[in-house]
Amino acid sequence: MMEYISLNDIQDAILQVTDSDILEANRFIEESAARLGVAAENICMPVTFTVRRLGIVFACYNRCLLSVGSDGSVIFDGKENSDIFAQKLQFYRAELKTISGGLVASDFTGTQNSGGASIKLWRA
Repeated sequence: MMEYISLNDIQDAILQVTDSDILEANRFIEESAARLGVAAENICMPVTFTVRRLGIVFACYNRCLLSVGSDGSVIFDGKENSDIFAQKLQFYRAELKTISGGLVASDFTGTQNSGGASIKLWRA
């Protein structure tokens, strides 16, 4: 498996992302490419901005999943939960859904479609 992102790509000052999170993120990139019919060997290096962002967000999402409930400063009064990892999990989940929903094969291959669409307009 290729290394599409590394620990150096993570900029979240609160999360303690680990090598295993990075490994999972790199696997997720390859699986996402495969769902779009792109083999791992056809993923361009360096990866596109979108694929890099996908990996970073997944690594942070994975770390949040594993960290929820471990925030020692949590105040839980039966109604509110201020666990920072739970809050970040919601953010990263939404971001992951947004990025994943817009992925196309060219995000992984780096190729651009030369075709286009045209709409005929006319005045009445």
